[in-house]
Order: sequence, then C-alpha cells, then structure tokens
Amino acid sequence: MSKPSIEIERKKRLILWIGVVGLTTIIFTMWFLNTKILLYHERNVAAPPNPLTAVKADFREIMDLFKDNRLSAPSLLTATTSSLEMEKKLDSLDSTEIKKILSETLLLLLASSTPTTTVTNTTPLVP
Repeated sequence: MSKPSIEIERKKRLILWIGVVGLTTIIFTMWFLNTKILLYHERNVAAPPNPLTAVKADFREIMDLFKDNRLSAPSLLTATTSSLEMEKKLDSLDSTEIKKILSETLLLLLASSTPTTTVTNTTPLVP
C-alpha cells in the first residue's frame, strides 16, 4: 500500500471514532438529564393519600350530598347536623354501622328513583 492510502484510511478511522464517541456522549448526556428530571419529579410529587382517608372523604361527600338534598339516613344525619359533627359521627362508627347506613341510604335512593310505569307488550307471539 502506498503512503497516501494509509493516511486516507487513518483519517476515515479517526472520523468514525469521533462520530462514535460523539454519539455515545450525546446518548449518555440525554440519559443523565432524563434521570435527573425523573428523580426531581419523584421527590416533588406528593405521597398518595391513605385509602381509608379517601374512603372517609368520599363518604363525607356523599353524606353532604344527601344532606343538601334532604335525603338523610335516619340514624346519622339530621337537617341541622354540621359537617364537624357529622365528621365526628363518621369517625366513631365501625364498619357494620357504616354498611347499615349505606344500605338504608341506597334503599331510599333506589325507592325514589325507580320508575313507576310498567311495560306492556301487545305484539302476539307467533309459534
């Protein structure tokens, strides 16, 4: 081989390695930035709420809704119950009482929302 062709091969190899190192540097830099952003967001995200607290809050909202609509469960709510009093009552109840109150309330709701009309079928059945 001649001297100019060796120099050309050497320059080609150098350009190839510069490209490989440059591309690898870009990939690792992007990966590092992505990891940094991910860790930043993980630290700043609030912890998920306790499921029991979420259920109690949902139950309070439902009871407030029934209080607003004057559909209160007989043993839990009255028209003058404040939300603080209701919260104390909810905290003092056990799961069986809550189930009983929910079933009473749902029965009241179902009784008030069921249709009163009946469907009649006047088409004769043909064998």
